Amino acid sequence: MCFCRWRPETHSFHLPCGEMTITLEDTQKFLVVRISGRPVIGRCNAAGWRERVEVFLGRELPPDTPSSRTSGVLLSWLRTNFGQCPPINADDQTITYYCRAWVMHLFGCVLFPDGTGDTASWMYLPCLTDWHTAGGYSWGSAILGYLYRQLCEACRWNSTHPSLGGCVYLLQLWMWSRIPVGRPKVNEPR
Repeated sequence: MCFCRWRPETHSFHLPCGEMTITLEDTQKFLVVRISGRPVIGRCNAAGWRERVEVFLGRELPPDTPSSRTSGVLLSWLRTNFGQCPPINADDQTITYYCRAWVMHLFGCVLFPDGTGDTASWMYLPCLTDWHTAGGYSWGSAILGYLYRQLCEACRWNSTHPSLGGCVYLLQLWMWSRIPVGRPKVNEPR
């Protein structure tokens, strides 16, 4: 017996008591990200993505293998190459590359993870190349839209390997605050 189900037609959870969904306001409040500003859109051209990533990060990506994907950079590669912060006397360009790698890792692990959980997408690079304008995008809208899409993909009956991507952290925070069932009781301090 199913008590909760995601409905792709309405982008909402159907519960015995009615419908509920994660809103844009929830996204802004829980993640403290912008929900107004320029939309996160652009051309998605896979040709030359490796070169664009190499320029963005200032490092050469590992060579292609027959099993490598075109979806993005391996998170394990990001951790290996950018896991240790540079020394204090590093130049500004090196620090910029490490900051970019950290943001790319954050996007691939927390905000926009795919169902595999092992790559950071290159598709957001056009919005991140200029640090001065990157904060002007409506990242909250993009995060919520991507989570909706991933929930819809995960609930398809014909999927051979269903998995959930998207900002699961947002989903957990929303469930914790909106659905009291199963939440531990917090005692008042003495």
